[in-house]
Amino acid sequence: MRGLWIALGVMAVVLVGYTVYSLVTAARAAQQFRGDAAALTASVRDLDGPALQAEVAGLSQSARDFSAAVSGPFWSVASALPVVGSTAGSIGDLGAAAVAAAQAAEELSPVLPLLSPEDLRGPDGRFDVAAMRRIATALGAAAPALDQASAAVLRADPGSIGPVGEAVVSAQSQLGALPQTAAGARTALDVGAELLGERRRQEWMILLQNGSEARGTGGFLGAYALLSARDGRIDVDEVDTNNSLSTRIPNGRMPAEFLEFWTPEYTSEWNSYNLSRHFPYTGELSRSGMAARGVELDSVMAMDAYGVAALLAGTGPISVGVGVETGPPASGSGAAGSSTGKGAAGVPSAPAPAPGGGLTTVKPGAGQV
Repeated sequence: MRGLWIALGVMAVVLVGYTVYSLVTAARAAQQFRGDAAALTASVRDLDGPALQAEVAGLSQSARDFSAAVSGPFWSVASALPVVGSTAGSIGDLGAAAVAAAQAAEELSPVLPLLSPEDLRGPDGRFDVAAMRRIATALGAAAPALDQASAAVLRADPGSIGPVGEAVVSAQSQLGALPQTAAGARTALDVGAELLGERRRQEWMILLQNGSEARGTGGFLGAYALLSARDGRIDVDEVDTNNSLSTRIPNGRMPAEFLEFWTPEYTSEWNSYNLSRHFPYTGELSRSGMAARGVELDSVMAMDAYGVAALLAGTGPISVGVGVETGPPASGSGAAGSSTGKGAAGVPSAPAPAPGGGLTTVKPGAGQV
């Protein structure tokens, strides 16, 4: 009998020791993975392509180490126990999610250097549409791994014991929606390449809306710009105020209920045609109105003064016209230069521009953005 108790005691000591060893190993591996993930996140935020590639390798190794540390007989048995089983199982789910996320990062690794603004846009201002397509293709290749990472992390129990529950909540907020985010980014890149004239010349109209007089899409049309794009190069063909839009807008192809509600008269005038908040109607009327003026449009975009201010905050001051500089206004000035020299448009204050930012000069009537 004494020998049995000794054997049981030895087994208990071994079991406790193995449990402590497993927990400590898992904690260290998790800490290493979190550190590598934080470093990778910082490089993504800074768009540091070379650093990103180096950190993907470290993240992949630490993910495999973490997954190995939370796999095996001990964790299988622990996940089947009452009370602690859900927590142990959640740790395993986090390990599986880490490996899948690392696999997605490896798929994206070859195109990570292209995320740098200097690589996406050359010295001549032309956007690299081929690079945009490469990034979109890589996102598609990473989609299965992102789906696996999301599914694994969403299986984990956010109500797990102690810091495990906190880790699950954090991981779910970061990884749970990654597939949808990546799919959205891929769509944006595909659409962006098309808008930038990857296959043929694209004609845009940019509506600059003034919120001081309300309209359905944000404000009345105070000014507009006509842009063209081909092979990633954007040219400004015309910039003017709404005073030059004296022609009426053909609206006979619009839905009858639309014309009945907003009237044929108002929807044929440039200063009131965007009364409806349904932007496709405004886009179609813009296309029809410019076609009557001899300009065939492919796309229509609208923005207000706040949008312009946000863009200028990112690009820094830009030169427009002859000797006219446009940038975020000084606090309280509420104005920015006009590219036509016909006056100023109210623009709200914006943060200081990023150092070294700016667009190339836009000449009267034509220029490169």
